[in-house]
Amino acid sequence: MAKSVIFLYITTLALLQLVSSSALCSHESDFFRIGLQSQCPIAIAPYPPLKVDGNFIDRVLASKQKTGYTSVLFYASWCPFSRRLYPTFEMLSFMFPQVEHLAVEQSSAFPSVFSRHGIPSFPSILIVNQTSRVRYNGPKDFLSLIQFYQKITGLEPVQYYNDDQPFSLQCGEKSILQSMSNVSSLREIAKREPYLVFAILFLCLRVLIHMFPKVQKNARVWASSLTSVSLGESSSARSSSS
Repeated sequence: MAKSVIFLYITTLALLQLVSSSALCSHESDFFRIGLQSQCPIAIAPYPPLKVDGNFIDRVLASKQKTGYTSVLFYASWCPFSRRLYPTFEMLSFMFPQVEHLAVEQSSAFPSVFSRHGIPSFPSILIVNQTSRVRYNGPKDFLSLIQFYQKITGLEPVQYYNDDQPFSLQCGEKSILQSMSNVSSLREIAKREPYLVFAILFLCLRVLIHMFPKVQKNARVWASSLTSVSLGESSSARSSSS
């Protein structure tokens, strides 16, 4: 009986460990796939762009194990030009399967992520490898993007698509700072950007310390003026009654 209980206990622990490991964020397996795919031959099947968050893109771009190219689309769901560019970016991922394609939506990363990678507006495309990173600054038409890929990577597209919707505008007015309003809660901000929270609290404390003497002085002046007014009213009332 005791042996069966111990066996059941061990089996339960193993199952719980298996479930917890499978319930982890899929970004871990995606990160492993990216590192593996970047070292595989061209014959590998193409993948659509992988949507990732700011923490994940930092890990990928900082990895020293990558031997191939990675193309990253920074876009915003509220931006119409981002919505038009995303299908084109998907086509590029099938035309250049040797290049890993990632997509970062504005609300999934903090402004520090975009500034760290030199992204001033949306949409923006960044191609990186171990030694360089190049941000695309030209028109967002399909042919120009293909030529950009060919120039930076030295690769040729494996297939062609027809695309007759050129556009070159960007959504820069609402770009980076708007993501602060899309963060779900202050707790998430404190968890993901603790130094930013500490800096803001420190500045608020400095402002309060600087303003406190002035507020205290104004309060004393207001109290003394109120006292003098009340004394004047009482003295006038006494004189009138006498």
